[in-house]
Amino acid sequence: MLRLLIAALGGVCTFLLGTSLTRFVDGSFPLGMIVLFLGLVGTPAIILALWRVQSAIDIARKKGRLGVLEFEVVAACQVAETEDEGLHFFLETDVGKTCFVSGQFLYDPVQAKKFPRRWVKLFIDAKSREVLDVESKGPQLLPWSVIDAFTETEHARDLVPDNLEMLPYGIVEVLSRLERTPND
Repeated sequence: MLRLLIAALGGVCTFLLGTSLTRFVDGSFPLGMIVLFLGLVGTPAIILALWRVQSAIDIARKKGRLGVLEFEVVAACQVAETEDEGLHFFLETDVGKTCFVSGQFLYDPVQAKKFPRRWVKLFIDAKSREVLDVESKGPQLLPWSVIDAFTETEHARDLVPDNLEMLPYGIVEVLSRLERTPND
């Protein structure tokens, strides 16, 4: 937002400076058009091109905190969303463990039918454990029917895993510990 504001301010300053200078030049119409173009388009475009916004992955990489979590998925189970927490998935890996993935970053890939797929790669900030990006390749996996949202009792009994927690058993065992079945 700040970069857009500065680009607009730069354009306004260019326009004001240019119009005040064109008063002293004969044949100011063509020069006025150039000043107008520079003020409205040229200066803001140059400022935005020079002042690029770094992606979260680039920032984490520069700080030495970029981590990658990569695995092959054999089964997926979605948990119904509660409030504004984002989407929740249990992803069973090819080695029999289950990774719990949760967050608003999943909205776009799920809507575009790019998640979940056979191979999942999560780019994370190793310090905060925040997911910065998700890459998913291979055939699309259709999750089992969506199970009900986590209950207050499950939260109170500490049965709800943390984001990116790798559970040492498959989805069926996860659901059994939650006292659920895949067809709930």
